[in-house]
Amino acid sequence: LSGYNYLPRIYDSPAREIALFTARQVGKSTSLASLLVQQAVRTPGSSQVCVTPLQDQAYVFSTSRLRDFLHESPLVHRLYFQGAGVIDQMLRKQLNNGSLISLGYAQRTADRLRGRSIRGKGSYLVFDEFQDILPEVIPVVREMGFRAEAPRYLMAGTPKSFSNHMEKTRRKSTGCEWA
Repeated sequence: LSGYNYLPRIYDSPAREIALFTARQVGKSTSLASLLVQQAVRTPGSSQVCVTPLQDQAYVFSTSRLRDFLHESPLVHRLYFQGAGVIDQMLRKQLNNGSLISLGYAQRTADRLRGRSIRGKGSYLVFDEFQDILPEVIPVVREMGFRAEAPRYLMAGTPKSFSNHMEKTRRKSTGCEWA
């Protein structure tokens, strides 16, 4: 985390909901992927879900963010992403400890996420590019966490204006700032 001194406080936060409203290209998606993989490794049999607005964004997240942690990390790859039970599909990544990371997209409707849920204590439901998901879709997607014990919700995006659901979410937050 050299050069990213703000990240440990985000990674170590006990908050059950974290919203990252940042500029572009500061590592939002990379941080989300890291947290998903860390939880999958720490909690065997857990299930995390990452939701993006568009299918293409889910594919990019899979190939350019998750892939780095699952294939390029020698420890994760050797101990958790080889052998029996491993699934390495575009929108479904299963580790050999039974943990699952699934990806989906829901810009205008949550229909394409049917059947997905998070499970395991502290499992994540992640929204990447939160600003581009319609506000009425978000509560429907959040229902994927109703069975999880102490689910965690991560929302990350780049604000495009001050009159949108991201700004409403920010106003309800503690307003912590990291730099």
